[in-house]
Amino acid sequence: MIIYVSGKLSIPFDQFQRYEDFVARIPTIEEKLKQNSIKSTLPDAAPTNLHWVLPQYVTEAVEEFLNHLSLLSEDLINGDTLLHAPVWELCWDRVQAEEGLRTNVPGFYVAGDAIGWARGIIQAATTGIVIARDILNGKKPSDKELTSTV
Repeated sequence: MIIYVSGKLSIPFDQFQRYEDFVARIPTIEEKLKQNSIKSTLPDAAPTNLHWVLPQYVTEAVEEFLNHLSLLSEDLINGDTLLHAPVWELCWDRVQAEEGLRTNVPGFYVAGDAIGWARGIIQAATTGIVIARDILNGKKPSDKELTSTV
C-alpha cells in the first residue's frame, strides 16, 4: 500500500489485516476496524490487503499455519484477529547481560528477541543454548542470592 503524506509518497513499514479479510483476500477497511474487537497496538500501522504486500508463497504458508493453529483452540484465531506484516524492528533496546546471558538479577537470564541482539530464530535459539550451558555448568545463583532480591 502506498499512501500520500505531506506531499510525498510513503510506504508504511507496518501494515495489518483482519484475519477474516485475509482469508477472503479483501482489504481491511477503516469501517470494519471501528467495530473490530481487537485493536492494533501499533499506532502508525495501516490497514491493507496483505496479499498485495507479501509474496503468494508467504501468504499461503501463513494461512496454512493459522488454520493448523486454530485446530488447537478455536479461541486462538477469529475473524477479528489482526495480522501485522511486514514487521521490521528498526531500533531495539539492548539488555545488559553478563557472561552466559545472566542479568544483574540473580537467577534471571535474558534470551531471544528480549535481549535486543537476536535478529531471527537461529540467533534466538542460540541464546537459549548459551543460557542452558551456563546453568548446566553450575553458574546458577545461590539460594541466598535468590531470596535477597525478593
